[in-house]
Amino acid sequence: MTTNFAHSYIHHDSIGNFDACKKYQHLVGEVIQRLYEKNLIKGFQMIIIEDGLQEVDELIPQKLVNTKTKGQYPYLFTRIQPNEINNCNIDEVMASYNSIRIS
Repeated sequence: MTTNFAHSYIHHDSIGNFDACKKYQHLVGEVIQRLYEKNLIKGFQMIIIEDGLQEVDELIPQKLVNTKTKGQYPYLFTRIQPNEINNCNIDEVMASYNSIRIS
C-alpha cells in the first residue's frame, strides 16, 4: 500500500516482556535497516515503550494501542515510512514477525 503516512506496528509476542522487546528490536531492526538501505522504505523508528508517559511523548495513540496491549508495558512500537516508488509490502514483512498494524 502506498501512502504518505507512516505505518505503525506493535510486536504482539513481546508485550510485557522487556527481554523479548530487545530481542525483537535487534532481529527485525536489521531486516528493516536492509529495506531502508535498498531504498524500499523512506525511514523507520523502533522504540521500546515502557510507560504511558513515553507513549504521550512519542505521540502514540494510547486508545488504539491499549486495544492490543491491554495496558501492559513494555512493548515494541515501530513506525515505518513507505516509499511510494517501490512496492515493498511492509505489512506483510511485519506480520511475518508477529507485529500488528495499528495505523
